[in-house]
Amino acid sequence: MPVKPSLAKNSLFNIALQLCTVVIPLLSSMYVSRTILPDGLGEIATVDNLVSYFTALAPLGIPAYGIRAISRARDDEEELSRTFSELVVLNAVSTVLFLVVYAAVLFLLFGGAPPTLYLIYGSLIVSNVLNIEWLFSGLEQFAYISIRGIAVKTLVFALTVLLVRSPEDIYLYAALTCLATVSNYFVNVLSAHRWTRLTLREINPLRHMRPVLVLAGTIVLFSIYTKIDVTLLGIMCPSAVVAYYSYAYKAEEIGKSLCTAVTSVYTPRLSYEFVNDRAEHSRLLGQAMLLNVYIALPMALGVCVTAPRLVLLLFGEAFAPAVLTLQLFSMLIVAKSIGNVIYQNVISTGGERFQLVAYAAGCVVNIALNLLLIPTFQQNGAVVATVVTEIVLDCILVYFTKDSLTMGFTPSFVFSTGMGLVVLGVVASVCTYCIGNDLVGILVSVVFGALGYAAAGIILKNEMALLLSAELRKLKRRHL
Repeated sequence: MPVKPSLAKNSLFNIALQLCTVVIPLLSSMYVSRTILPDGLGEIATVDNLVSYFTALAPLGIPAYGIRAISRARDDEEELSRTFSELVVLNAVSTVLFLVVYAAVLFLLFGGAPPTLYLIYGSLIVSNVLNIEWLFSGLEQFAYISIRGIAVKTLVFALTVLLVRSPEDIYLYAALTCLATVSNYFVNVLSAHRWTRLTLREINPLRHMRPVLVLAGTIVLFSIYTKIDVTLLGIMCPSAVVAYYSYAYKAEEIGKSLCTAVTSVYTPRLSYEFVNDRAEHSRLLGQAMLLNVYIALPMALGVCVTAPRLVLLLFGEAFAPAVLTLQLFSMLIVAKSIGNVIYQNVISTGGERFQLVAYAAGCVVNIALNLLLIPTFQQNGAVVATVVTEIVLDCILVYFTKDSLTMGFTPSFVFSTGMGLVVLGVVASVCTYCIGNDLVGILVSVVFGALGYAAAGIILKNEMALLLSAELRKLKRRHL
């Protein structure tokens, strides 16, 4: 029986990668906003927005489906090679198709001379042929994924600071932005031979079409659901309102990314155990749910308490109206974290058709609520619409997958987590009130609030606090 990678170790690697994914773009944005300037960045954002539709659709649903397919085939070398090869062929055909569509769109928009930025960003579509990230995720090679990702992101950031010096360097900056993605794909291809091989003998890519197309449909609906709020705000409100919403969302994304990073590594293991050991699948799913809730709740409370200072520190006095927006967004951290585990169950059990139904309903709910709330409450109405839609999505998926979904909540967990939140809230509020400097106040609130929350969990024997403490001690012993 192959040795299963440590989920705790994979989680730590994934958290490190997510931190890097959040911090480096933030630092890069602070730098290029002062060199490329708003006009140039606006051009890049416009091109990136168009290309993002093609980069989302070109791989169909393979990035999600591939994790499940690879994880289930990993114990059989021949089946692993066959599955990998079939998905590579399917991805290549789809990429060529959407590249042709992209070229047609450029021709219709610009005739025979598309602007240079559109050609540069087109490399992201072309390079999707090399996109095999799902192979390494399915094999639970999160150490490799994280080390490679951090190295590439750091290198590209360093090149940006060294080479991008003025607004005239807009094309160089665009090329470096694309280089981060293309480099990851290229390194993956060079490394893949260590785990499997590519073959064109006795393969049948079409056997994967149904789940892949269902997931592709989900991606389309998800794109509508996640983009429609900004679109409607832009139509119905002044541009400043759009900025309040967008920047509050960026701040919320940091917390959400760190929460979901802890248990995102469970997806391949859940897919594997669903086929091989249903009891273990149920146990891991319950553990993932409790972990996400245990981490997401204090994260949301911390964002809510520190929002007045956090917004001013990150974005300045002009963004003061976004304070309430960020506080409302903090609820999305919890809803998305719970939804992430439900999504993992859907993918691991092959229930992607339920996700398609849920996102279709979510689009309707989201559009209706945005139209109802934005005229009166502006960006805050859009946040409420987003949070309510996420809760609706979670409830629909819970209904469809209730037979395979394990929640794992116990009275002991609820009580100890609640008491920990009380401690965190009191500590963070006192620190915020007593410390005048915004940066110091936030840091002290976060550190001492987290310590108080963890201590309360351990004293009250919270299952997840004890689990995290035990896993950290194990990792410490292994590396001493």
